[in-house]
Amino acid sequence: MSTIAERLLRVRGSIKQGKFAASLGVNPNTLRGYESGRTSPNFDFLAQVCVIFSVNPAWLLLGVGPEKNEDVQAASSMQERLNCLQCLEVCLKLIHAQEEGKALLKENFDLKAQNKELHDRLVQFLNENKNNMANTA
Repeated sequence: MSTIAERLLRVRGSIKQGKFAASLGVNPNTLRGYESGRTSPNFDFLAQVCVIFSVNPAWLLLGVGPEKNEDVQAASSMQERLNCLQCLEVCLKLIHAQEEGKALLKENFDLKAQNKELHDRLVQFLNENKNNMANTA
């Protein structure tokens, strides 16, 4: 599975969307946005998925490793669970930074296109005024 959205759908399986959302403390519309890929889930939501459904954070975020993490299921101490969640938080920050980088690249591309258009209009304006100036002289 290639996206977090697809992996969330897999975790939910046959559980009704409303029930799944309620078990994770989110509005069904919020869950719908996550599952469609329109919005990115936050850390708290992903941590809840990992803890409640014993999901491997690396699999949920990156699609690597087993879906169910036996280490998470067998974790006997809160420290082990906390370490797992801290790893999840770091991965989530990396994903958000990557998404932010993509957005900035797109914005840069759009600005370059606008800059070229403005440059072309300026050249056209200067050429027209140059011709007008030549005609009046």
